[in-house]
Amino acid sequence: MHGTGDVEGTLPVEWYSTESAKSKKAFYARADVFVNTLPLNNATKGFVDRQAFTDAKDDSVYVSIGRGDTTDQDALVEALQAEQGPLKIGGASLDVTTPEPLPDGHLLWTLPNTIISPHCSGVSVHYFVLAVDLLKVNVERLRGGKGGFNAWKGKGEE
Repeated sequence: MHGTGDVEGTLPVEWYSTESAKSKKAFYARADVFVNTLPLNNATKGFVDRQAFTDAKDDSVYVSIGRGDTTDQDALVEALQAEQGPLKIGGASLDVTTPEPLPDGHLLWTLPNTIISPHCSGVSVHYFVLAVDLLKVNVERLRGGKGGFNAWKGKGEE
């Protein structure tokens, strides 16, 4: 971006906050794809709600890989089914649903603009090799008096 010293253009042009309804609205209105990786707690239950889908672009794609209850699934289904109007999105890729597993005959299974995977987004053919590599790094960090990466409640930061 001109004037920032960011010759390669890698700095974000804009920042969004989940604390501000105006900021969230701007984020959803601008995103082509929005990815939900939220854990489930009191603050995140239903976080991606009817308003999020209303604010989203009508051709945006919603990806959910966090926890199913962080999404208002009824509003999601409505947005996926809409042909026009304020509550419409283009598609969804869901690795998590509510309930899980999603029952046979659930409407989400039938929607042509929806992909459902069996809560396996974090798994790859390299998963166990990467997990062992992380274990090795964390053993060395613990020996050096530091916290482990991916530690509960952020105890692994530098």
